[in-house]
Amino acid sequence: MKKLNIFYVLALIIMCSCEAIRVVRITNLSSNPIEIRTDFPHRIELEKDSSGIYQEKLIVGNDRMIMSRYNNLQVDTISEDLIIKLQPNQYFDIAGSIGPALITIKTWDLNHSRLSIYTLTDTITAKDKNEIIDLFNNPKTKYIRKTDKNRIAMNNKYWKNIVIRE
Repeated sequence: MKKLNIFYVLALIIMCSCEAIRVVRITNLSSNPIEIRTDFPHRIELEKDSSGIYQEKLIVGNDRMIMSRYNNLQVDTISEDLIIKLQPNQYFDIAGSIGPALITIKTWDLNHSRLSIYTLTDTITAKDKNEIIDLFNNPKTKYIRKTDKNRIAMNNKYWKNIVIRE
Protein backbone atom coordinates (compact mmCIF):
# COMPACT_ATOMS: atom_id res chain seq x y z
CA MET A 1 0.00 0.00 0.00
CA LYS A 2 2.85 2.36 0.83
CA LYS A 3 4.42 1.75 -2.60
CA LEU A 4 1.09 2.58 -4.26
CA ASN A 5 0.88 5.92 -2.41
CA ILE A 6 4.43 6.78 -3.46
CA PHE A 7 3.49 5.94 -7.05
CA TYR A 8 0.50 8.32 -6.93
CA VAL A 9 2.59 11.11 -5.42
CA LEU A 10 5.26 10.66 -8.10
CA ALA A 11 2.62 10.61 -10.85
CA LEU A 12 1.10 13.83 -9.49
CA ILE A 13 4.50 15.55 -9.37
CA ILE A 14 5.27 14.50 -12.95
CA MET A 15 1.89 15.72 -14.21
CA CYS A 16 2.27 19.10 -12.50
CA SER A 17 5.76 19.64 -13.82
CA CYS A 18 4.96 18.88 -17.47
CA GLU A 19 4.82 21.87 -19.76
CA ALA A 20 2.19 22.17 -22.49
CA ILE A 21 2.26 24.39 -25.57
CA ARG A 22 -0.82 26.62 -25.72
CA VAL A 23 -1.95 28.10 -29.00
CA VAL A 24 -4.97 30.18 -30.02
CA ARG A 25 -5.42 30.37 -33.78
CA ILE A 26 -7.84 32.27 -36.01
CA THR A 27 -8.54 30.15 -39.11
CA ASN A 28 -10.31 31.41 -42.22
CA LEU A 29 -12.35 28.52 -43.67
CA SER A 30 -14.57 30.79 -45.73
CA SER A 31 -14.21 31.24 -49.47
CA ASN A 32 -13.57 34.99 -49.05
CA PRO A 33 -10.70 36.95 -47.53
CA ILE A 34 -11.17 38.35 -44.02
CA GLU A 35 -9.53 41.23 -42.18
CA ILE A 36 -8.32 41.03 -38.59
CA ARG A 37 -7.59 44.17 -36.57
CA THR A 38 -5.79 43.87 -33.27
CA ASP A 39 -3.20 45.60 -31.11
CA PHE A 40 0.48 44.73 -31.28
CA PRO A 41 1.39 41.57 -29.39
CA HIS A 42 2.58 42.16 -25.86
CA ARG A 43 3.35 40.31 -22.68
CA ILE A 44 4.31 41.19 -19.12
CA GLU A 45 7.55 39.89 -17.70
CA LEU A 46 8.98 40.26 -14.23
CA GLU A 47 12.37 41.93 -14.14
CA LYS A 48 14.58 42.57 -11.12
CA ASP A 49 15.45 46.24 -10.62
CA SER A 50 18.64 47.67 -9.05
CA SER A 51 17.29 47.26 -5.50
CA GLY A 52 16.49 43.56 -6.08
CA ILE A 53 12.70 44.00 -6.26
CA TYR A 54 10.83 42.41 -9.15
CA GLN A 55 8.86 44.88 -11.28
CA GLU A 56 6.39 44.21 -14.08
CA LYS A 57 7.73 45.18 -17.51
CA LEU A 58 5.48 45.43 -20.55
CA ILE A 59 7.13 44.05 -23.67
CA VAL A 60 5.56 44.96 -27.02
CA GLY A 61 6.27 42.62 -29.92
CA ASN A 62 8.50 43.64 -32.77
CA ASP A 63 6.44 44.39 -35.87
CA ARG A 64 9.27 43.22 -38.16
CA MET A 65 8.96 39.73 -36.70
CA ILE A 66 5.26 39.66 -37.54
CA MET A 67 5.75 41.24 -40.98
CA SER A 68 8.24 38.53 -41.93
CA ARG A 69 5.51 35.90 -41.40
CA TYR A 70 2.69 37.73 -43.19
CA ASN A 71 3.24 39.54 -46.46
CA ASN A 72 -0.29 41.00 -46.41
CA LEU A 73 0.13 42.92 -43.16
CA GLN A 74 -0.52 46.61 -42.63
CA VAL A 75 -0.21 48.97 -39.68
CA ASP A 76 -2.92 51.60 -39.19
CA THR A 77 -0.96 54.69 -38.17
CA ILE A 78 -3.99 56.51 -36.73
CA SER A 79 -5.27 53.82 -34.36
CA GLU A 80 -1.93 51.94 -34.20
CA ASP A 81 -3.75 48.71 -35.00
CA LEU A 82 -2.21 45.72 -36.65
CA ILE A 83 -4.23 44.75 -39.76
CA ILE A 84 -3.90 41.21 -41.05
CA LYS A 85 -5.68 40.12 -44.22
CA LEU A 86 -6.23 36.38 -44.33
CA GLN A 87 -7.00 34.60 -47.55
CA PRO A 88 -9.12 31.42 -47.52
CA ASN A 89 -7.48 28.56 -45.60
CA GLN A 90 -4.95 30.85 -43.91
CA TYR A 91 -4.53 31.28 -40.17
CA PHE A 92 -3.12 33.76 -37.66
CA ASP A 93 -1.92 32.85 -34.14
CA ILE A 94 -2.97 35.25 -31.40
CA ALA A 95 -1.40 33.21 -28.58
CA GLY A 96 1.55 30.97 -28.23
CA SER A 97 3.01 30.09 -24.85
CA ILE A 98 4.24 27.25 -22.70
CA GLY A 99 2.78 26.53 -19.28
CA PRO A 100 1.65 23.87 -16.81
CA ALA A 101 -0.18 20.97 -18.44
CA LEU A 102 -3.02 20.87 -15.91
CA ILE A 103 -4.24 24.38 -16.76
CA THR A 104 -6.21 25.20 -19.93
CA ILE A 105 -5.77 28.39 -21.97
CA LYS A 106 -6.29 31.49 -19.80
CA THR A 107 -6.32 35.22 -20.52
CA TRP A 108 -2.65 35.63 -19.62
CA ASP A 109 -1.71 33.27 -22.48
CA LEU A 110 -3.07 35.70 -25.10
CA ASN A 111 -0.61 38.04 -26.81
CA HIS A 112 -3.29 40.51 -27.93
CA SER A 113 -5.77 42.37 -25.73
CA ARG A 114 -8.47 43.15 -28.33
CA LEU A 115 -9.62 41.70 -31.61
CA SER A 116 -11.94 42.59 -34.50
CA ILE A 117 -12.65 40.22 -37.38
CA TYR A 118 -14.32 41.62 -40.51
CA THR A 119 -15.94 39.33 -43.07
CA LEU A 120 -18.06 40.30 -46.07
CA THR A 121 -21.27 39.89 -44.06
CA ASP A 122 -20.35 40.19 -40.39
CA THR A 123 -18.08 41.82 -37.81
CA ILE A 124 -16.90 39.94 -34.74
CA THR A 125 -15.47 42.12 -31.98
CA ALA A 126 -13.77 41.21 -28.72
CA LYS A 127 -12.95 44.26 -26.58
CA ASP A 128 -10.77 42.44 -24.04
CA LYS A 129 -9.03 39.13 -23.41
CA ASN A 130 -12.06 37.60 -21.67
CA GLU A 131 -14.18 38.22 -24.77
CA ILE A 132 -11.50 36.60 -26.93
CA ILE A 133 -11.68 33.49 -24.71
CA ASP A 134 -15.51 33.57 -25.07
CA LEU A 135 -15.11 33.23 -28.87
CA PHE A 136 -14.07 29.57 -28.33
CA ASN A 137 -17.70 28.77 -27.40
CA ASN A 138 -19.51 31.31 -29.58
CA PRO A 139 -21.74 29.41 -32.07
CA LYS A 140 -20.40 31.53 -34.97
CA THR A 141 -16.72 30.94 -34.26
CA LYS A 142 -16.32 27.74 -32.27
CA TYR A 143 -14.64 24.64 -33.64
CA ILE A 144 -17.18 22.05 -34.85
CA ARG A 145 -15.60 18.64 -35.07
CA LYS A 146 -17.94 17.19 -37.71
CA THR A 147 -17.26 19.91 -40.28
CA ASP A 148 -13.85 21.32 -39.31
CA LYS A 149 -11.71 18.26 -38.53
CA ASN A 150 -10.76 17.71 -42.20
CA ARG A 151 -9.28 21.21 -42.51
CA ILE A 152 -8.04 21.94 -38.97
CA ALA A 153 -5.58 19.46 -37.53
CA MET A 154 -5.93 20.08 -33.83
CA ASN A 155 -8.39 21.44 -31.25
CA ASN A 156 -8.11 20.56 -27.56
CA LYS A 157 -7.75 22.33 -24.21
CA TYR A 158 -4.25 23.57 -25.13
CA TRP A 159 -4.89 24.38 -28.79
CA LYS A 160 -8.01 26.43 -29.49
CA ASN A 161 -9.34 27.63 -32.83
CA ILE A 162 -11.50 30.61 -33.66
CA VAL A 163 -13.03 29.51 -36.95
CA ILE A 164 -14.46 31.87 -39.57
CA ARG A 165 -16.76 30.03 -42.00
CA GLU A 166 -18.76 32.75 -43.83
